[in-house]
Amino acid sequence: MQFCFVVWALAKQLHLIGHCCWVKVQPTRKLFTCLSLALLMSCTHQLSSRQPVIDPTHCKVVCKQHLESCQKTCRNNCMQCNAYAASQTSTSYRRYAHEQYVKGAMRIRQLNSYHDPLQCAKTTCNCSADYQVCKQSCRGFIDKQLLAPPIGR
Repeated sequence: MQFCFVVWALAKQLHLIGHCCWVKVQPTRKLFTCLSLALLMSCTHQLSSRQPVIDPTHCKVVCKQHLESCQKTCRNNCMQCNAYAASQTSTSYRRYAHEQYVKGAMRIRQLNSYHDPLQCAKTTCNCSADYQVCKQSCRGFIDKQLLAPPIGR
């Protein structure tokens, strides 16, 4: 805002504003006048587009509501993914073992052959992490850390 007043004062000092004969003004002064007016108009737009301040207690209540709705709808978090992966591994291995038994062949593969270590590296929802980020955004900034994905079976 102070910058806009400085531009206005500079334009007045250079006698760019208040000329009654626009034809007699030099081209450089015309250009400077147009640019300063455009700059002044952009300053007024910035003043009107400020974000309203959010109440931190209301923000935390909204975060809590998002957490509760996430916990109700979340189907693919880390613990559930690991449990599902373990059951799928054992089911697939049992099917393989039964096929080998019916054929009368030896079992060559082991249980870990059916385990995909990258299956749960990226889950679709992590409600507690989303809640922490939401709470941090209520403070006005978000702390970011680089963490390795959880390894689990």
